[in-house]
Amino acid sequence: MNPAVHDQAATADRPATADRAAGLSADRAALLRRLRAQRAAAGPRPDHQAVPMRPGGGPVTLVLVHPAGGELFCYTPLVRALTTGIGVIGFPADPADLDLPVTSRLPEVAARTLRGLAEATDPGRCVLAGWSYGGAVAFEMARQHTEATGARPPVVLLDCVYYGDVELETETRLRRRFVYDVARLAGRDHDTVRTALKTAERACGGALDLSVLLAAADVRLDLTEAEIFARYATFRACSLSLQAYRPPTPYPGPVTLAMAGQAPGIGERWRAVSAGPFDVAVLPGDHYTLFLPPTLPEVAALIEAAVTGARDTAAPAHQER
Repeated sequence: MNPAVHDQAATADRPATADRAAGLSADRAALLRRLRAQRAAAGPRPDHQAVPMRPGGGPVTLVLVHPAGGELFCYTPLVRALTTGIGVIGFPADPADLDLPVTSRLPEVAARTLRGLAEATDPGRCVLAGWSYGGAVAFEMARQHTEATGARPPVVLLDCVYYGDVELETETRLRRRFVYDVARLAGRDHDTVRTALKTAERACGGALDLSVLLAAADVRLDLTEAEIFARYATFRACSLSLQAYRPPTPYPGPVTLAMAGQAPGIGERWRAVSAGPFDVAVLPGDHYTLFLPPTLPEVAALIEAAVTGARDTAAPAHQER
């Protein structure tokens, strides 16, 4: 990691300490202290727990890891589009991960999720997939599982960016991207959202208050201020840890990268850390239309192909049991 990334990572890690509230307003700092107190009062938490999303009867389970927003709702159209018989489980964000240091957060989240997956099923009989941040966690889960057991579960990266050597984003850009992400997931058009955010920023002199930006993007969340801030904190931690992620070793198992459009350098960077079979599918639309027609059937077909490949490999062992 270059010095600039290291310095910014150290700054980003500061929220894990009492200094985390230093750059926040008094109200936001109070909310953060309240969230930390609630987590401390809850006591130790177990490893991530799987959420059943659809039952299945086959030997292979599809595992979906949450994107930076932390929720699994975005996968609902994909789960419904899959052929019958494919069991699906998911892993939403765990608030216990919020205070992990940025530079080690993604590998630790992957390790905890992998342990949670092992409580539910054999990770070696799964297809590990994720959209955006979730794809990188799925990749790291597979890499760690191979190191521990030798098994090589297929990985499907759904428009997941592997940054390489970059500087971490500023707080201003993270807040802007959070609101853009929420607005696009709510169905807002790209150009409309971008224009609204730029207008709001000019009107408030560049002070990016989340409530102001959400209102400008015409997003109405049925959440309290504390809940909105908690959701932003998850988005922030996921985004920064993805930017800081560097796969320690290449993954020797099968990897499929589904890219929305031609993103320069993304395929090459993932290929460089994928030592096994590596396929790239370029899909129409953008990052927020993967789970909408006409792209959705293509995404479902990629997932189903990965499940079929894993099923063919797992079938003999499954039949012997």
